[in-house]
Amino acid sequence: MTREQAFESFLSSDLIGLGMEADAARRTAHPEEVVTYSLSETASSELKDGAIRIKTETSETLEGLEESLREFRKKFPHSQLLVSAWAVVSLAGSSGLGLDEIFRRLHAAGLDSVAEDGLASGPDVEEWLSVHRSAHRAGMKTIAAFIFGKGDDFSLRLDILDKIRRLQAETGGFLALAPISYAPARDLDAPTGVEYLKMVAISRLYVPEVEHIQASATAQGLKVLQMALRFGANDAGPVPPGTTEEDLRRVIREAGFRPAQRDALYRMMALF
Repeated sequence: MTREQAFESFLSSDLIGLGMEADAARRTAHPEEVVTYSLSETASSELKDGAIRIKTETSETLEGLEESLREFRKKFPHSQLLVSAWAVVSLAGSSGLGLDEIFRRLHAAGLDSVAEDGLASGPDVEEWLSVHRSAHRAGMKTIAAFIFGKGDDFSLRLDILDKIRRLQAETGGFLALAPISYAPARDLDAPTGVEYLKMVAISRLYVPEVEHIQASATAQGLKVLQMALRFGANDAGPVPPGTTEEDLRRVIREAGFRPAQRDALYRMMALF
């Protein structure tokens, strides 16, 4: 899909046609008809598997975070350890070290990936890309999660997809692309379900270099998530708050797929 075609797809009234095209592309990339999901990240010391997001509030220094990572790695050897991208930016500012050096040290201490904070289109785009580039250079895989619909337009959304596509060509480090619908309370200008489905479909068609497209029920609900699985998405993201794991599996099955639990690095853990 070219940029002009993607822009026209945003404006088109042919939602079904776009969905069918994206679904065909999904089937080519993932013919097994399986949709993955993950358990929510947690910082609980009781977690024995899955992803742990390391809190950085009590580690203000790089050395403190390294020590925290080593302690978690010893206690939870099979978990994936994550930190916020913006926490790493803050460390770079306070330590005077470059992002490449910080990620090299954190990865050596046990860091697996960057948490999905979500990029909002704006002046931080290049900084966000730099964080992921450095994580990829250190040998880590990450997820390109970005927030759309917060004062942006179709052109700006495509600019972000262009930048993600170029970085993927450079490093190959993105495991998944996760468009996240901006969802403020009682904001009539927030993206609609139709707009979200178009964003998911265009992400699949416009950035085929990224293997996984992640949908989410957080902003749009389970029904739109279910539809997104036929608009190019092959991953249902983390189990949303207020929803049980079995509820999410049921939604996946009703869309015609087998649910499979994965870890934060998209390694399959259990097929249901």
